[in-house]
Amino acid sequence: MAKKSRRAKRKRKGRHSAVSTATQQPSSSSSVPPVSTSQQARPDFHEYQYVITDLRRVAILAAAMFGLLIVLSLLIR
Repeated sequence: MAKKSRRAKRKRKGRHSAVSTATQQPSSSSSVPPVSTSQQARPDFHEYQYVITDLRRVAILAAAMFGLLIVLSLLIR
């Protein structure tokens, strides 16, 4: 497999910089208003209620297993 020349690398760099500048420029015809930061910071917790119950269940199981390990270590000694 032949080594790539510097010319090919320069062409790729030029191509990527042109694409990245084109994608970074916002279009002036966008009709979507920007969302304020206060609206972005508040997630709707009612949609994630199942997460709280799952975390509670995992915490109870972890505490029970940790307690079981302590009891078993006392019995072994």
